[in-house]
Amino acid sequence: MRFFAVVLLLASVLYLSTTTHSEEPEASVPAYMFDYGLFTKPYKSNEHGAFFLPSGMKWKVMPQYVGRSDDGKTSVDDRITLVLQDAKKGFWPFIAKMDIEEADALQKSLAAIIAEKKGAKASSK
Repeated sequence: MRFFAVVLLLASVLYLSTTTHSEEPEASVPAYMFDYGLFTKPYKSNEHGAFFLPSGMKWKVMPQYVGRSDDGKTSVDDRITLVLQDAKKGFWPFIAKMDIEEADALQKSLAAIIAEKKGAKASSK
């Protein structure tokens, strides 16, 4: 469970540190977007308002997001999509859609941390 919290925190930090804005001061729209959401409908909060997700969830990376509205219309977002998949409930409590630059930055951040952890583990043997 702590892993999920760390990844969500990492995604938020990555969003804040990698989203760039146009160089024109009057432009308020980012040059590219990192779009993410947390969805808690099938889960209950505790007395502190925190939602602890069940164990056994898996990360899934997809080349695009395909959604369906309540009226059955399909929409496609061509950005790379990362979801946290709750197979037991058939639900995705976390969805992040990112362009190639953002996905590459996330991949590099994860790779650096993984290499650091592996190095520390190897040196402690």
